[in-house]
Amino acid sequence: MALAGAAASYKKKNGMLTLSPTVLSFMATSSLDESLMLQVSQIKSQAANVVAEKNKKVILKVSTADAAHNFVFTGGVDPLADRTRFSDALARLLINSNSISNAAPANAGAITAHDIALRQKLLSNPKNKDLKLLHQDLVISGIISEHDFWASRKELLVNQDWVSGQKKGMSSASLVDVLKVVSGGSDSNTNTPDLQAQTTYKFTPEVIHSICIQFPAVQLAYEKYVPEKMSEREFWTKYAQSKSFHALKSGKSAALAAAGAGSDEIFGAKEGEVEDDSLPIPKKPRLDPGNKLLDLSCTEEDHLEYGNAPDTTMKPGSYRTALPIIRRLNRHSTVVLKSL
Repeated sequence: MALAGAAASYKKKNGMLTLSPTVLSFMATSSLDESLMLQVSQIKSQAANVVAEKNKKVILKVSTADAAHNFVFTGGVDPLADRTRFSDALARLLINSNSISNAAPANAGAITAHDIALRQKLLSNPKNKDLKLLHQDLVISGIISEHDFWASRKELLVNQDWVSGQKKGMSSASLVDVLKVVSGGSDSNTNTPDLQAQTTYKFTPEVIHSICIQFPAVQLAYEKYVPEKMSEREFWTKYAQSKSFHALKSGKSAALAAAGAGSDEIFGAKEGEVEDDSLPIPKKPRLDPGNKLLDLSCTEEDHLEYGNAPDTTMKPGSYRTALPIIRRLNRHSTVVLKSL
């Protein structure tokens, strides 16, 4: 049940400030704006400004151990009276909270700061607009308590806790995500190219990280030339101008692409150091000898009903031009499996 409530603004966002026996909450009017929930036991002190002719804002400063929050009372006939009523109710709760904490240890079932954070994330999520409106209608209006409202929605809190603890996976950005922008004329792929047109490629940090993982030749060149011989910007500019970049972006071998027009000064040589596409695919050690799911070679001879010959579907094809892209996909799959 709400002890006090008043129209206020927080971080220049209008909303409703409400005080219950356990929680001080600010619910923004717009579902897109940030809301705030503070446990009363977390509040250390409160302070009010002096309303003068030059400064007519009615502000209540609520401080916790980590931060201070300023609420400006904006609604009603007398915002100053609203703040006084709100401040008095909060002062009584703080006195009772300090007395209880000094007299006995906290109840095992009491609400924690983690619970408050989960509730705040749920109500601040634009996808939960209906939940926020329901919370305003039931809790802020004083129909039911904060505890009763969330008691029937524990599965939402459990799911939010699970989502918040999820580990962010590796970015799937790759060469195909390098944005190409042509300015000043037509694209070079058109029938009537403009010689004055400028092509710009945008390499984001995620794309750069993915390129270095998927293409060891680029990683070797980067370690050799940056920053001793050239800046990072110069390196990626040369890479965008190289034959290797356009060959790899189209799924071809950079060595084959450069065969008829001279070798690539930086990246073509490094690619030869890493692998030769004319050679058969080398056998690699198992990723994890104890986990058969991570080693596709374990299923190589599983089709015993057709005889004991090796499974032909597990052997490389006769098209050597397909080997580079197969190796790229295998490297990418290895990185994904290792990140699990």
